[in-house]
Amino acid sequence: MIVCVSHSEFYNHVIHFFMEVEGFPKDEKIKTFLMKYANKMLVKEQFDKCFQTMRELFYWTRDSSYHYMRGFHEVMLYDFLIYIASLQEKILDFEDRYFDPVGLEMITSLVKTDKEDMPEESLDLLQEYYFDVGGYEDGIFQDTDFLDIVTLCNDHTFKDDNLIKRLGINMDYYFDILPRDIRNRYKTGHCTLSGEISALVGFIKEEIEHRDLYKLFWHHKTSVGMSKMKFILDHIILFYFQKLEIDICWDILETDNSLTFIFYKKRDQDIKVMMKLIGIQNRILKEEMVNNMFSESGQFNNSFFVFLASNKEEKKCIIDFISNYIYKDHIRLYLNVTIFDYHKRSVPSKNKE
Repeated sequence: MIVCVSHSEFYNHVIHFFMEVEGFPKDEKIKTFLMKYANKMLVKEQFDKCFQTMRELFYWTRDSSYHYMRGFHEVMLYDFLIYIASLQEKILDFEDRYFDPVGLEMITSLVKTDKEDMPEESLDLLQEYYFDVGGYEDGIFQDTDFLDIVTLCNDHTFKDDNLIKRLGINMDYYFDILPRDIRNRYKTGHCTLSGEISALVGFIKEEIEHRDLYKLFWHHKTSVGMSKMKFILDHIILFYFQKLEIDICWDILETDNSLTFIFYKKRDQDIKVMMKLIGIQNRILKEEMVNNMFSESGQFNNSFFVFLASNKEEKKCIIDFISNYIYKDHIRLYLNVTIFDYHKRSVPSKNKE
């Protein structure tokens, strides 16, 4: 499925059937839709990606898996629904042509449930909600920030992020749908400092858990302390930003069980992003730690909390902590929390002849 909302099974089914009626996934049908009805700037600059996105939307809506939508998918899906809604206004027998028996059965079931919850509403009004394609965006999209992303990006260029902050918009999520000349300004694919640090965290995690970086965190059979880890990460971060030619500065604060990196750009030192590494040796992770994380994160434009696990027991402890105190609270999900698992890997033995 492509949408993570209530009634997602219904929306996926009817959208897929709309596409089938329109002749998808035939290449010429998709091309016709793109040239006539989709976002003109995206089609002109990134036709192949628009085409691939429409094919993905067609196949994604027919299965039961959750597929991660990017900004591109949101724009293309929105344009497609606007197109179908315009057809609904013109075609007299629209419901007969664009809703199959399975879709009609779903509507009957949904209306029955809605009637139990809202007995004061008429059946006709409840049915109209599911037949009115023009209202689908309210049920499918949590927001439609992508409609104003170019304006928001222009504001960001002139350092006016007031609306962006108030709406909680992640500019980097929409990077792919920006005009080409704007994307070319940001060679790394990130408009924001938060995006750069998020990519840095992902890079270090990948190098630790799937390559050999974890070996640097061990001296013989003992994990290194925070001072040594600070030295290692400082050089890794320096190499990372130099290779990408990103002008970012950082300060480092060290305690017995944590390292705090505070990142900023020389030309805009008011914007600061924190990456805090937390060691848990012999520590009990309690709910009060989450409150401290919230308090600390409020001092920065964005914060990333990284728990360090030197063995499987510590990793399990961290996972339990995240599950019990962060994932169960909707508000706390906004904390950026990850794990660097640097436990020692066993070396495969050589095959004996």
